[in-house]
Amino acid sequence: VYSFFKVGSKHEGKGMTGASHFLEHMMFKGAKKYGKGEFDKVIEANGGFSNAYTNYDQTVYYEKMPIAALENILDLEADRMQNLLLEQTGFDSEKKVVLEERKMRYENSPRGQRYVTYMNQMLKGTPYEHPVIGTINDIKTVSRDSVFKYFKDYYAPNNAIMVIVGDIDYGKT
Repeated sequence: VYSFFKVGSKHEGKGMTGASHFLEHMMFKGAKKYGKGEFDKVIEANGGFSNAYTNYDQTVYYEKMPIAALENILDLEADRMQNLLLEQTGFDSEKKVVLEERKMRYENSPRGQRYVTYMNQMLKGTPYEHPVIGTINDIKTVSRDSVFKYFKDYYAPNNAIMVIVGDIDYGKT
């Protein structure tokens, strides 16, 4: 199951750089029905795995599981799309994770530093000028409420495409 959301770093405004990538992390942290830690437990208990990625134009979540678990995964996806928790404690904790990720990929990497500088200079004045992961300042200062509003604006069925492949019953699915 692939869920494509038409939202990436090009949709982020000033002070919100990295919001799409940050939400990529937060979408695995729990929702109303499947709380903290439950998403991964359900996936793994059904013999599957999941991951996600964000780029300039989109954010994509995917799960690979046996067909018998299709109903479970659709329920998980519906829950996190409608009822993402985005609790303040988890939000603050995940900021540290994203800052470490940025540090590892860019600040502590000559190649990463060149890439960020190149993209910023080459694409200055376009929606693609800032890094997908966001700027250090925005990651540090963005509020939980502004990220939640961003989530509500973009992570909805009218901004998503879901692709399901495998040995499915087309009519039932």
